[in-house]
Amino acid sequence: MKIGRSGEEETTDRLSHLPEPILHHILSFMDTISAVQTSVLSRSWNRVWKHVPVLELCRLSFYEYSSFLLFVSKVLELRYDLSLRKLSYMDNYRHRHERVDGDDGRDALITDFRDVGMCMEVIQYALSHDTQHLVINLDNEYKDVHQSDRFTGLFGEIVNCNLKTLELKFVCIDDGLRSRGFRMLTTLRLHLCSLASDQYEDFFSNFPSLQNLVLMVCQPWDYGNSIQDGRGLKIS
Repeated sequence: MKIGRSGEEETTDRLSHLPEPILHHILSFMDTISAVQTSVLSRSWNRVWKHVPVLELCRLSFYEYSSFLLFVSKVLELRYDLSLRKLSYMDNYRHRHERVDGDDGRDALITDFRDVGMCMEVIQYALSHDTQHLVINLDNEYKDVHQSDRFTGLFGEIVNCNLKTLELKFVCIDDGLRSRGFRMLTTLRLHLCSLASDQYEDFFSNFPSLQNLVLMVCQPWDYGNSIQDGRGLKIS
């Protein structure tokens, strides 16, 4: 900002004149809805977000779940066909209270549901765009952590992918994650995840490059059997 001859303040748009790779880097620190909103700044900004190598899709940014699903669908459709560095998809439950008519006048809890099909679409998009870091959060704070009805079948059969970091929350480990397609994976974080008891003995042998493993409230796990081949594996 500078002062003109008339004494009035003059503004200079220095951001728009930065090289596009720098703009993409700046927007990569924002959630995707904020990055998309920069398109209203000018016509030249209309396409900047489409190059950003990071997507952060968060349900809590929307009041209506249908708006969140539409936004995610449009982002996947309109974004340029470029590689991704990181994709975070957070479709965790949001709860709100509405006043209900009744003698007691108490609040009723309104619970939104989740579209598993959209989650599967996001995962396939990530894997097909060479994503290196993937975060899937489907947590529901009102579920019993010991229940086994976590979401399953999300990954399908993985042939090969370039994932280096995978973080899952409230997901059931199935055959897709037990495939041989995660040979590049070095870090695995599982929170509130479950695995069938007849599958977990050789689970970690499917990740030959795994170096870091984080398990939080995951059942059942028999550590003695499941990590016996994990030489040099850091566990927390």
